[in-house]
This record gives sequence, C-alpha cells and structure tokens, in this order.
Amino acid sequence: MNQERSGRAEGNINGDPLFCGYSGPVECFVDPQAQAGDDGTAERPFNDLSDALCFSLSLRGDLPCIGAGQDGGNMGADPGIGEAGEASRYVIRLIPGRYRLYGLSLAFGGSLIAQGEDQTILEGTVWGLRSGATLAQVTVTGGREGGIVISRGERAAIENCKITGNFREYGAGILCGPGSWPSCKYCIISRNFPRYRGGGFYLPESSPALDHCMIAGNCVTEEGGGLY
Repeated sequence: MNQERSGRAEGNINGDPLFCGYSGPVECFVDPQAQAGDDGTAERPFNDLSDALCFSLSLRGDLPCIGAGQDGGNMGADPGIGEAGEASRYVIRLIPGRYRLYGLSLAFGGSLIAQGEDQTILEGTVWGLRSGATLAQVTVTGGREGGIVISRGERAAIENCKITGNFREYGAGILCGPGSWPSCKYCIISRNFPRYRGGGFYLPESSPALDHCMIAGNCVTEEGGGLY
C-alpha cells in the first residue's frame, strides 16, 4: 500500500518486488523420457515439468526493500538475496508425451507450447495462465477443478488445444474469471462434465474471444451445455 495515498500505511512501500524469477535462458524444454538432472536445454531437457516451473522468490540486490525494514532488515518474506534471473516470463516447450499438472501453476508468467495436441497430454487442471502467456497444441484432460481456469482480469491465449474429459461444479472445460479476456483459437472443447452449469465454458462477467472453436458433446445437469 502507498503511504501517501492511504495516509496510514507506515512501514510499507509501493513498488514491483522484482523477485529473481526464472534463471537461465528465455525458454526451456521438457521431455518425460529424458534423464533426471538435466538442465532444460534443447540438448538436455528436463524430465519433470515441475523443474521447468521453478521460480525464485529470492530478492535481487538492487531492490528498494533491501535494508528498508525495521532495524535495517529486508522488507517482506525474505528467502535471501540472489542473482537476477534472465527472464521474468518464459516459454516451456514440451516434447510429446504425458505430463501431470497436479499441484503446478503457471502463475509466474510461463507459457506451455507443444508440438501437437494429439501427441502431448496434460493431466489435471491448467492454473495461472497470465496475460501475455500462451497454452498451445496440447490436450488437457482429467482435471477435477476443470480443464483450464483463467483468473480475474487475465488475457491469456489458448491455441490449437483439445479440452476434454474434465470435471468441475461450474465450468468444466474453461472457466473464465470476472474481467478476463482470454483468446481461444482453433480449439475443441468436448465431453466435459460440470455438476451444474457451463460444460464447455463458464463466463461470469468475462469477454473471451472465440475463433474457429468447436464446442460439442459437453453435458450438464442444469444450464449451459456449451456455454453459460
């Protein structure tokens, strides 16, 4: 909170925390058949998607919160000072295979791009797609909290994907949070099963752009088999 604006926020500052973020190059590669312990390059891809999503919350040495806390301490949750990463957002390129998403999130700006939706399967719910990020050429299935959840106010892109066989009380295929503006192109959203509403899409106060998408065969008990 900004002290000047609120008039009563002593001890807080208003600014980008500038965490170290992702280290290394602006993109990495993941292959579920690769050896463990590799470095994520095209020649030595990670074998676990969680390795590719490792975002450092360490503080950079040039932050305004360094030494600005009580008794000269660092402000905020302080896991230490680290080196600045080379990318605050980056692209994760998936080699064909099956990947488990349970417990993972793209909340720090990562994009997932594969080589074909019939070759690359994501099992679980895709969480955390941010504005400017892309999910492309994958099949998303088996999500118990829906296929894809777009958070409030985000403008992510979903391209050439299949979203099928997902479950949720509302919005089993794609759930768009209020104020979100996702772009969905050349996607198939089918055979998703919400308990109540929104088989393919659930769109409370959101404005998605749909381009050449097929929404078919979704099943609901109340309203909005295709879209609600």
